[in-house]
Amino acid sequence: MKIFLRPLVLILSLTFLSTNLAASEGAFFIDILYLQEGKTSKDAADYFNKIEPVVRKHGLRRIIPGLQTATNMKGDLKADLVNVWMVTDSKTTFKNIFEDPDYLQYVAIRNATFDMKKANMFTAQPF
Repeated sequence: MKIFLRPLVLILSLTFLSTNLAASEGAFFIDILYLQEGKTSKDAADYFNKIEPVVRKHGLRRIIPGLQTATNMKGDLKADLVNVWMVTDSKTTFKNIFEDPDYLQYVAIRNATFDMKKANMFTAQPF
């Protein structure tokens, strides 16, 4: 039963948030991540637990729990983890995060945990 709830939570969250998103400056932010050799989803969770309070103050918050890839059904993308975030202001949020010393202290942990060269990240808005 639990395995079926995650997609339902995702669909309901995106549907609810998309109605409010069109009238704002915000966007969804999707990051598709690959773990470094020897790293686990627990290492990723530890990293996100550290940075989430920092990025939240700049308008970035995860809207569903981080997702671990269960099955690659089609395509070349074979990611380990996927996150869906809400960005309140896509023009300033990331700039402010990347200038914040509280965030910058975790960049080495980020790079040791994720293969940032392979990562895919994008913002999206409802159509």
